[in-house]
Amino acid sequence: MPSTITAKIGDTLCGLAMEAGFLDCKPIRDLAENQGKEFLTRPLAPGDEVVIPDLVMAVLDKAAEVLHEFVKKSAPPVFIRFVHGSRTKPYRLDDTLTFLNVSNFVTDRAGRTETAAWVGDGHRAFDANADADVDSFKVEVVDPRTSSADLPVELDVLQPTFGPTGDITGHTEFPGDRATAGTQRNRRSLDATASKQKSTRCFRTCYLRLVVDDEDKAARPTQTLLVSDDVRAGGDDRIEILDQQVRATYILTDCPASAASRCRVTATVPVGDDAEQRRLRIALHVLRSAPGGAPVVPMADVRSRVRKWVRRYYAQANVAPSIITEAEVDPPDDMLVVSERQGNLAAGDESMSFRLRATRADGTVIAAEIRNPITPGGASAADPPYRPAAGDRPTDTADALADRIRAAGFTATVTRNVQLVPNIGRPADIVIHDPGGGGVAIEALVSTGTRQLLSSVSVNPAAIVQTDGLDFNTGSSDHRCLMRNFDTGDDRLDMFIIGNHAGGRTGQGIMPLTYVPAAKRPETVLRRNCFCIAAAADATDTFPMLAAHEGGHAVMDVDHTADGTQLMMGRAGPEPVTNTTGGPKRLADRPIVHDGAGMVADIHVNLVQRLRTHSGGAVVPW
Repeated sequence: MPSTITAKIGDTLCGLAMEAGFLDCKPIRDLAENQGKEFLTRPLAPGDEVVIPDLVMAVLDKAAEVLHEFVKKSAPPVFIRFVHGSRTKPYRLDDTLTFLNVSNFVTDRAGRTETAAWVGDGHRAFDANADADVDSFKVEVVDPRTSSADLPVELDVLQPTFGPTGDITGHTEFPGDRATAGTQRNRRSLDATASKQKSTRCFRTCYLRLVVDDEDKAARPTQTLLVSDDVRAGGDDRIEILDQQVRATYILTDCPASAASRCRVTATVPVGDDAEQRRLRIALHVLRSAPGGAPVVPMADVRSRVRKWVRRYYAQANVAPSIITEAEVDPPDDMLVVSERQGNLAAGDESMSFRLRATRADGTVIAAEIRNPITPGGASAADPPYRPAAGDRPTDTADALADRIRAAGFTATVTRNVQLVPNIGRPADIVIHDPGGGGVAIEALVSTGTRQLLSSVSVNPAAIVQTDGLDFNTGSSDHRCLMRNFDTGDDRLDMFIIGNHAGGRTGQGIMPLTYVPAAKRPETVLRRNCFCIAAAADATDTFPMLAAHEGGHAVMDVDHTADGTQLMMGRAGPEPVTNTTGGPKRLADRPIVHDGAGMVADIHVNLVQRLRTHSGGAVVPW
């Protein structure tokens, strides 16, 4: 009597038929109870009710007490899976991959140090150099019935679907037709060939890799599968690389159904290990070109940049950016520095004076002279300037000036900076605010003397002062002014978009420097901040690596490496303007030598692990 089976994920009509003792699905397709059902013209779906016919036993006339050999033509069952391959295990004992990672390797390179060429798509056996990339994979098909030496395999990337609250509800193909060039689905598909492995019933493809951009895809189009964002293509910018899936399909070549309806076996795995995925918390600050003016670049463009390029490069480490706050900010004019880039003690011949002015939202203007007397409301312009005593440290002078600023009705916060890199002293910063919320300006500053000078900071977004060999551990005075005004915390990456640096530098990252002497480590408010020029954050793709590179300094706490393929490449040349296969965009999942920031010996760092574990709370579970 026929029986009814409810299909599960991965079931096929041929597979159900084989389990019931038939050679293929023809008996099921021919059965009257199944006529007119949708699954006869489409892949079997979970929940489909399939009627299985009775198996008719054949009686064979064979001699008694003689050993006869019978071969079950449907064993083992047809199936498909993802594997990496092994130099020691038999094919059937290889581990099944339950997820696929974006490769950290240069697309056409292989070997432990990526100095060997990656074997081509015609090589479908083990290769030691290709095996060194643990993120490479193959698709394996087992089909006991076929007489072919090669079998076709289809690979497709699936995008997440979202419910009303933004939760992922499932996965589906990208838009477009798989066979139509240029469509999103076509870009994210691959037709591969699986070849018979020795005398087994096992068929395997060549070595394959997941890549995140068209440049890497073009480098090996028959061996790479594109798992990328859809930001600039007008797609949903919520679609994370690490929320996508990869599906492999084998259409049974001898299924008796018509070509469009043939049984197919599939295997689907996520991109990235769900248990290991992390998010990097980012606070965006875009400078306005002038107080109350337009931003140096629209926030929407900055957001798009982060969700495209930072998302792509950090996917190698199973990390995705998460923008937690964003704000346009006026360029501040509210910080004084005592002995910038020197940290000198006072000689005793110095004199200092200046005027403060604040304009409030209602148009009210308040002003005060800051000179020697500590006078409520501010000193008189006729009063003598402030004179530090011989031997006063920068913080002594800053504290004395701060007392006078507070007496004039403003607030003042004094910070003693860490030791400058060549051990020449510690400057002091004074950040001044108006309790009434007005924008502060420092005017008519006069500072004379031989050793300890006072300077004001007026941030010009088009010409930000950049660091030099003295202050890269703290940032320049302009950098510090921005950080002291707008830093939002140490448990995220604060990313500042400026117009340009005065010296032409494209970016700057302020590292925690946990591996250098404590006296030179920046204070909390200066850590995990980075600065990128507007050209690296606009609607083009110029300087695509910059935000990820400078953010890498701040979050991974590393300086540069001499390897020009790595995201944290050295100072040998300018920041690359375009994205290329051999360019600096890889995060090696092995120790790489990095500079010791000029203060300690070179350090060996695994950037993947560094990004995931060394962020001080900026990188959090998914």
